[in-house]
Amino acid sequence: MAGGMVLLGVLLNYFDVATGMIFFSIIQLFANGWRVVQWRRYVLWPIFGWYVLGAVIAFGCMWMIAFVPDKAMVYLSLGVMPFVVEALPAALRPNIEWRGVPVLHRRGDDDHPDPGRRRRALSRYLLPEEHA
Repeated sequence: MAGGMVLLGVLLNYFDVATGMIFFSIIQLFANGWRVVQWRRYVLWPIFGWYVLGAVIAFGCMWMIAFVPDKAMVYLSLGVMPFVVEALPAALRPNIEWRGVPVLHRRGDDDHPDPGRRRRALSRYLLPEEHA
């Protein structure tokens, strides 16, 4: 997260907001895409499919809004973001070691005879490793 914030700050130093955001998106797309190629053996492809679906929906929503903030607002948001994260309670702070939440329901979980199975299955995705 910090690397992307620094990169965005540097790009906005040289370009206006719209151009800087486009360059930032292109750089991130290729950097993360290359990581996918390198680690393709470890990618969970069903989860990747859900991620792409969510990304397409988010892109559509953002395209309809089409809000371009001014540089001052972007710099202020970049500067405040780490403090906002620190102000959150520890249980709500983003943690890179937590498992993701891309899949909340598995087929067949509703009709399983063990009712606690679904809670345990969801806790693997929702809670940090030590609580799951």
